[in-house]
Amino acid sequence: MRICIKRVGEAAKLGINVCFRKLRFVVFNRHRKANEGRSLFCNNCVGALVLHDFGLRFDAPTVNLLIHPKDFVEMLSHLGAYMQADMEDITNGNRCPVGLLGGRIQLFFHHYASFDRAKAAWKHRAKRVLRQYLCRIGGKGWMHLRGFAELRSASD
Repeated sequence: MRICIKRVGEAAKLGINVCFRKLRFVVFNRHRKANEGRSLFCNNCVGALVLHDFGLRFDAPTVNLLIHPKDFVEMLSHLGAYMQADMEDITNGNRCPVGLLGGRIQLFFHHYASFDRAKAAWKHRAKRVLRQYLCRIGGKGWMHLRGFAELRSASD
């Protein structure tokens, strides 16, 4: 089975959920036991779709939110510090709750009704991060961002 999406528009035509279900069977499902118990970090909702399709628990706080790519790279570069950092509400008229993590990282909680619920979910999931089994998802277009290609481990 060949999966090739050249533009975001193609993904929308095919249905993003269908594309990732195909990806699950092609790439991840070969070694299902090896992939259980992973903390998957993704800067958008794609991570939640993958975890849901696997039937895995959400063991990373980046589920169901949006983080700008540069902020995502910064967070992964100093993951330990950001998992412990405080978060403040900077929603200020946005359509969704927005938090500022560690005074630097903006988190857009599109799938949460309130900042308090989003913050509680973040804290709960940050405690469950499995540092020995970290995975990250980033797009091909991110390679121009300084630091993403050089990330050796999200556990540093």
